[in-house]
This record gives sequence, structure tokens and C-alpha cells, in this order.
Amino acid sequence: MRRFTAWAIALLVSAGCASPIPATTPPQLQHTMGAVVRLDDNFFYAEMFTVRYPQGWRIVKLNPSVEPLRLAMISPDDTLYIVLDTQPIRPEDYPIAGARTTQTTRTLSDGSTLYALGIAPEAAWQPFLTTFARVLDSLMPPR
Repeated sequence: MRRFTAWAIALLVSAGCASPIPATTPPQLQHTMGAVVRLDDNFFYAEMFTVRYPQGWRIVKLNPSVEPLRLAMISPDDTLYIVLDTQPIRPEDYPIAGARTTQTTRTLSDGSTLYALGIAPEAAWQPFLTTFARVLDSLMPPR
């Protein structure tokens, strides 16, 4: 009986300490600033486009919430980079010693331009170009 009483008291105390989960989204989270984006195991989804990113690479959103979307796809070994931007890209803003760059644009389904910058070391350049092209070929309208 003592064991049951102690257990019951512990349960009641812990239940009283738990914070309730709101049934709806709090007002401060209903209107967060910035582009709406989401990510799954294969795709990056934005309001303007969807793109497949290379397996194992990470996605880093580079822009503050009040600026247009800019993101980087970064290889697991941190040597290969693909930057996608809704504004023109200046390669000198991404100085990586000993790396080559390539730049191109794509027209999105809404008629706007997406700017792409690829950065890789000389030793990985040719295989990287295949990856860069595959990413750009996967661009599609937002889903």
C-alpha cells in the first residue's frame, strides 16, 4: 500500500508540473517572417520552386528572414557547394581557396530567375559538374 501511495503521489506531482500543450498555434508563431520552406530526405520545397538535393548533403538557409531566399547545399566533406539564390550571386562573396566556380540561371515556373553558383576544388571538378547539373535539372514548380 505504501508503494502504491508513493507512486500515486509522484504521478500527481509530475502531472501538475507538466505544461499544457496549446490546442492551436500561438499567435506569435502564426505570422513568422521569411520564406516558407520545408525539407524531406530528398527534396527542398520553397514557395518558388522544389529541387532535389544530393543524398547526404545538408541544406543551409543563408538569408535573414526579411530578405529573399538564398540557400547552400553543402557536401558531407564540406568541399562542394551549390548556392541557389533569387538574386544575382557574386562569386567573390564565397571565397574558397583553390576552388573553381561555375554560374548559371534558370527561369522558374512563375517567370522569375533563379541564380545558381557551383563551387568545388579542382580535384573534384568534373564529378561535381555532373552533380551540379543533376540538381539544376531537378528544379520543378513548387509542390
